[in-house]
Amino acid sequence: MSDITDVITRKNSSLDDDVRVKRGGMKEGLVHLIDHRIRERVLNEKVQMDIIQAQKETAAILFLVIDNINKAPAIKEANGNYGIYYKGIKTIITQDTKGHYVLSGYDNNQTKQEATESINAVIAQYGNTPEFLGIYAQVGAVITSNNIIPQPHEMSNQRIQALQEIISEKSNQLENANNTIQKQNVTIQEQKKALNKEQAYHNSKCDITVPQYDSKGNVVKDSQGNVKTATIHCTNGVDHALGKLVNMYANLKYENEQLRNQLNQQKIISAKSPSDNGWEN
Repeated sequence: MSDITDVITRKNSSLDDDVRVKRGGMKEGLVHLIDHRIRERVLNEKVQMDIIQAQKETAAILFLVIDNINKAPAIKEANGNYGIYYKGIKTIITQDTKGHYVLSGYDNNQTKQEATESINAVIAQYGNTPEFLGIYAQVGAVITSNNIIPQPHEMSNQRIQALQEIISEKSNQLENANNTIQKQNVTIQEQKKALNKEQAYHNSKCDITVPQYDSKGNVVKDSQGNVKTATIHCTNGVDHALGKLVNMYANLKYENEQLRNQLNQQKIISAKSPSDNGWEN
């Protein structure tokens, strides 16, 4: 195979007619295969292969795909196509509207390692031969004539635009993160102010005045009958606690007085004799 610009034919022992290899265009034939391979290897961000290396690989694949046609039997597949498997490359044969067998594609997804070894072997063995160099030059011509690869400045602009989009997205994410942090900081500051205010209240000094009681729990009074008091120096927190205790003590004292009155009433009733109630012995 020295020229991919003409329609060439190859025989396969399993098929009843020759296989036609057409140059085709962007949607079919060898041009379509070149376009697909170059875009996959050069323009794919995950690969980004050097254009020279990609051109060599593509030439080697075309060499293998066409050379395989008469190297192994064509096996009919479920979708109606024929597959020729050889050296890790599957050459795909279909029938056109007139019933002619035509080369329509290739596949190496299931045998990538073997296919890679075959591609490298073709480049190493045939890379300097006129046949391979002719295919290589024509692959380059297809790339140029169909503008498959953008010009260097166009590619740079595309990459710059992609980088700008990434930077813009990251900037938006950073701005959102900063806004969230600021809101959290405001909440923390408000909580801190509330805690400081509460702590300042509990730590502030105050004086409370409480009545004085004797050992029997009675209020102590002076000679003029005024209740004697005592001043306690403390913080507001202690003041609050002492206030509760004083209140509890006052309630208990009131309840105690009520119980004493009831008890005294009961004693008075019990001290009366039966005769006082009109009873006789």
